[in-house]
Amino acid sequence: MELSLWGQIGALIGAALGYLNFRVIIGILEPRLRATDKSGTAEERGSFERKIVLLRRIFFTFEVVVLGAVGYFVGSLFGG
Repeated sequence: MELSLWGQIGALIGAALGYLNFRVIIGILEPRLRATDKSGTAEERGSFERKIVLLRRIFFTFEVVVLGAVGYFVGSLFGG
């Protein structure tokens, strides 16, 4: 299977847009989540931080991979 040049360009643009979208949404979402932190002990704070890190990783992967794949499909579709 040969990857088309237009598909690769579309994937690059899609991944870049996914990264920008990730930065904007996490920039809005993370401070609001941190404001809801009601942890009293260090163990609870650590658990809360691990959940935020997990959310960031899942969201980053989803944004970059999915939008990269969509970008590849759109680039292949329009570029030939």
